[in-house]
Amino acid sequence: MLETTTPLVGPDELVGFLARSAQAWDEIAPETDRDTVVVFGLLEAAARTWRSVHSGVLARFELNLAEWTTIGMLRTSPPDFRRSPTELRHLVGQTSAGMTRVLTKLADARLVRREPRIPRRPTSRRPPHPSPARSSPRSRSARSTQSNASCSRRSRPPSAPG
Repeated sequence: MLETTTPLVGPDELVGFLARSAQAWDEIAPETDRDTVVVFGLLEAAARTWRSVHSGVLARFELNLAEWTTIGMLRTSPPDFRRSPTELRHLVGQTSAGMTRVLTKLADARLVRREPRIPRRPTSRRPPHPSPARSSPRSRSARSTQSNASCSRRSRPPSAPG
């Protein structure tokens, strides 16, 4: 039985723990590659360490990883640092509600601006075909609330506390 009640302190302890874990897996399922167990354990430890360091640094700016990633996606979005909330949520890995929360927080902190969506120019010269969906009050209000998020060159994270 592996002991997991004591936190691991250094790399040597981690490697030892992973070697014992690989041995346990070998006893349970001999077809399991011991080196794979160790490598995946090291990757998981590296990811947890990175996430912890990253979260600590971002906390000084009152941001989390999703908020920072959203700003990064906007800053690298040519030509005008704009993306729709739907594009952003797919890129950042958020739900629709989660992206709304992120954009609201960033807009309140004046790190991004929410702007009305610029309607596309019609590709046809014919008048639009009337449909029940276009004429319903619900669809008109939904269209009027669509927006884009943008990040201006002047948007900067707040200063870290001294």
